Amino acid sequence: RVDVGFDVDNRGDFSLAALRLSTQKNLPLYSDDRVFQMVALNDNSQILGFGTDVFVNALYSQGYIDLEKLTNIYLQLIDWRYKFIIPPLEVMIYLAEQYSVKPPGAELKKIAMYVQSCMRDPGLFCGPEKTADIPLPIAIKLYTEWFLLATKFIIKCWTNKNFDYSIAEKYTDWVILYMLPTVPKYLHEDGYRIASITKRIILGNAISQLMTV
Repeated sequence: RVDVGFDVDNRGDFSLAALRLSTQKNLPLYSDDRVFQMVALNDNSQILGFGTDVFVNALYSQGYIDLEKLTNIYLQLIDWRYKFIIPPLEVMIYLAEQYSVKPPGAELKKIAMYVQSCMRDPGLFCGPEKTADIPLPIAIKLYTEWFLLATKFIIKCWTNKNFDYSIAEKYTDWVILYMLPTVPKYLHEDGYRIASITKRIILGNAISQLMTV
């Protein structure tokens, strides 16, 4: 039995039970509450926090679910308005192959709309946060990861043996027009500069890789 210090007269106190238990037992915190995840990340106890997206990725990597199931879970999370997740590249390619006859397909369009919605979300934290290396806003990291995913997706389309050049070209045009993330709406001026530099670096690397295809 673990004493998590409940105040039985304060129902709001129960919302902290998972965080307190995780801290006392020194175990990773499984929570889809972004506030709890940030508290876990910045807490002196150094406990780890993760959500459903990390959990299902682990299930897939260990072979407990297949790619189709993983894809359906991510689409369901997006439908549930689960914020700030990034589907694996395998999910994007899987969906692209499903609609190669008439790209991009409803699911990829949904993901593209989700990307832009995340970038405009007032809940996207734009201040610096504690990290293992350089304190950067989670907004910058999310923007960078989506940009990387989009460019990797383009490269994969051009190297996919199931796509001819016309299909790869259609997906490339679509990504550039609709999926590349806009700079997060609430970033400060320095954040905008970092995002702009990041975009140029990623695009430069992608172009270099495409020239070797």
